[in-house]
Amino acid sequence: MVAAGINYITYLAESEIVISMGIGAPEPIQTIKDAIDYAISKGVIVAAAAGNSGKPMGWPA
Repeated sequence: MVAAGINYITYLAESEIVISMGIGAPEPIQTIKDAIDYAISKGVIVAAAAGNSGKPMGWPA
């Protein structure tokens, strides 16, 4: 669902778009990574939380 949402808003974007996500995982999730890459290729700014657990940053930060 996350990847579908990113792709949907990217596809419909007619002006500057910023996607801010509070998600994280220990390693990349390919469908979400592909959606983020697509959004960035269309000029969308994508921001994601870096985490606050004190451990090394997770993905997608």
